[in-house]
Amino acid sequence: MYAYVDDLDFSGRDFVSSLRLFLEKFRLPGEAQKIDRLMEKFASRYCECNPSLGLFASADTAYVLAYSIIMLTTDLHSAQVKSKMTKDQYVNMNRGINNGADLPPDVLCAIYDDIATNEIKMKAGASKLLKSTKANAGDNDKQRRALATLELAAMSETARALMESASNAAADFTSAQHQHHVRPMFKICWTPCLAAFSVGLQASDDVEEWYLCIRGFRLGVRAACVLRSRLERNAFIQALARFTLLTAKNALGEMKEKNIEAIKLLLAIGDEDGDYLEDNWIDVIRCVSQLELAQLIGTGLPAGAKEDKESSRQYVMKSTGALDERTLATLQGALGETSSQAVVVAVDRIFHGSCRLTGDAIVCFVRALCAVSKEELNQPAAPRMFLLGKLVEEALKCLAEFACNTNHPDMNMEAIRLIRSCGDCIINRCKLDVRTRSLTVMFEIMKNHGSEFRSEWWRDLFNIVFRIFDHAKLDEHRGDKKEWMMTTCNHAMYAIVDVFTQYFPQLSELVLPSIYEQFAVCIQQKNEQLARSTVNCLETLILLNGERFSDDMWQRTVQLFRRLFAATLPKSSIHPDAAFSEQIVFCVVQSELVDAVTSIVLGAKKSSGIVCFICSCGRCYCCTDLDEIVLSIPAVKSEQTNGSDINSAVSKGLFSTMNPTLLLSLCDALGESQRLAKQFNDNNGQRTLLWKAGLRGSSKPNLIRQETHALRAMLAILLRLLNDPRSEPVQDQVAKGVLSVVSAVLRGYGEAASDARRTAYAPVVCELLQECLRLPPHLLPALGAEFPLHLCELVETAEGQPLRSLLATLLRQFILTKNGAPAHAGAKPEVNGVAE
Repeated sequence: MYAYVDDLDFSGRDFVSSLRLFLEKFRLPGEAQKIDRLMEKFASRYCECNPSLGLFASADTAYVLAYSIIMLTTDLHSAQVKSKMTKDQYVNMNRGINNGADLPPDVLCAIYDDIATNEIKMKAGASKLLKSTKANAGDNDKQRRALATLELAAMSETARALMESASNAAADFTSAQHQHHVRPMFKICWTPCLAAFSVGLQASDDVEEWYLCIRGFRLGVRAACVLRSRLERNAFIQALARFTLLTAKNALGEMKEKNIEAIKLLLAIGDEDGDYLEDNWIDVIRCVSQLELAQLIGTGLPAGAKEDKESSRQYVMKSTGALDERTLATLQGALGETSSQAVVVAVDRIFHGSCRLTGDAIVCFVRALCAVSKEELNQPAAPRMFLLGKLVEEALKCLAEFACNTNHPDMNMEAIRLIRSCGDCIINRCKLDVRTRSLTVMFEIMKNHGSEFRSEWWRDLFNIVFRIFDHAKLDEHRGDKKEWMMTTCNHAMYAIVDVFTQYFPQLSELVLPSIYEQFAVCIQQKNEQLARSTVNCLETLILLNGERFSDDMWQRTVQLFRRLFAATLPKSSIHPDAAFSEQIVFCVVQSELVDAVTSIVLGAKKSSGIVCFICSCGRCYCCTDLDEIVLSIPAVKSEQTNGSDINSAVSKGLFSTMNPTLLLSLCDALGESQRLAKQFNDNNGQRTLLWKAGLRGSSKPNLIRQETHALRAMLAILLRLLNDPRSEPVQDQVAKGVLSVVSAVLRGYGEAASDARRTAYAPVVCELLQECLRLPPHLLPALGAEFPLHLCELVETAEGQPLRSLLATLLRQFILTKNGAPAHAGAKPEVNGVAE
């Protein structure tokens, strides 16, 4: 019958017409309970078909109103009722039925008028009270109408009782005050509730549905804890632990948002209901342990380990069992959310909040810690010490409290002895996290209180800091040297730059030479990552403070760059011997120094990625380790991406703050780097030897990027100096340098033997032509008498529309200038097809 009612459509109908349709469609059964159920279903169906009506607070209102209409019909149209109900009486009868509020009077008046005019006709039927009379009744219409009227009258009695109960405004309600009132009900309902929550959480991906199931788990655990129901608590917590998927390695790849929420809920239970968990602490602690492993999979690195991709991948694969790399990559994508801030904070709160546990609860907590820690240590493939570390942390906190308790001297001294023993273990091992934390605290003290330091304090403090870079100390721990340089030294360098920038007035003359010396040492350590970081720190230090540099500071800075360029020239790159990996690092350093000089002087953006070798096929090789060269970004794309960097940032940088003589000195250093790269690129025999010696790739390596970027940097600096009034004392040197660079650029493009090399030179030539168009006409002769001839030769070799457009515009300008006409007569010249 419910299905039949659901087939009826009451959309767009008013309530009275819908009730007429409902009662005329079929004969109501005689039993009062069935009639009540059907009227309740009618009210629900009407509200479902008219959700935007906004008249009823709930379906209960429609249910009561339907009965009131039936009672009104009986009252107005029954011959037995002598005193008919008035409109005001009907309105008063329906007060408070809309969830305690009144329905609009105009709606009730309209219903009254409709029923008074046209009574509701019911399909003939009989109630239980009329069964005996129906057998003797005739089949004529008059008798059927009489039976319907009597049945309607019986329903009216039910409606009257319902209206009286609905209009009753208040009733006494007694709240249960003791858990004994609740425990029997909870014992009856917990099993179906757990089944419903489990099925809903397992099968549904609808956020609202599974969130309600998660909420049900939370309330079920809370109720079981408060009621001290061990069986129910075990069932809820163990089911929730299974939904975290942390204990099922094969299901980790199916981790979804609902599983992350299950993890958060289990951690919240440990934090909020820890006093009641007893033996279930082991489920929470096991979740914490597996969560730490999931975070390792998500990040791909063991906690506190060095950034070695190969070793971290092997560590995670051992910890998770026999997983191939494709499966591991899938797991990392699925488990990335386990490292979110909310999850990490929830784990920390469990351990930090353990001090609030009761005596019995803390015993259960520690037992669970020990049990799960033993499980971690017993893993045959990759034993873990995560929880063991947590145990040590908690033990040290307890020892610290005992050590501070002067009421028991013997216990006090024993605690101090044990703390000293732990300290010896930590100091002797010198783990990365300890060093990192120590450096962080030290530099925070310097930043926060440095304004109160005297000069001698600063000098002594930096002498201590510089010992981090002490090579004698590194040699004592040869096996940890690489990790020390890549982590501790790296961290210290960035922190030194921050402190120096914050207290520049006090430190500029005091420690700048020492900082430069330490940077130079780190760059020459033949460690690629450390060299990159050091060059980046040097660049940042100069960019942040260069405007405040004195002439002497700039002199030292330029001398440092010249020294670094000279010290890192890969002069032995032709020998494929054991030192070959070091020469590759020097190639990377040269490229980094060229980019750093460009950024400092001109404000140009650095290119993405570091490329030290570019194959002739158009692909380039990036050195990522001392003895490894891996495939990286396409060279052509790299060149095209960065082709307009210098032009886009020409107004930035520290060019205006530097002396022209120092700028020429930097250009000399860039020239040395460029000449070495060109010499290597032109020596086909050397490149062939390197290729056959083991360099991976389908073609010979080269240093095209280093060569072209050095040319671009020199070109931009010299052309700006050419138009700078400050450079008049060194104008001859500037002009000579411009002639040399212009000739090298045009000759390099014209003589390029491969498409890859020509493509790499194209942005440099375009930049040269653009800068020439920007020069005032009276400076064009400074480009040399042979410059127009070089342009004519370029006509034969130019490739690409942008280059040809620039070349045509520049030649037009030369011709107009030669003929005495204005350089920009007629139309404005175009650069890359865009008029200036």
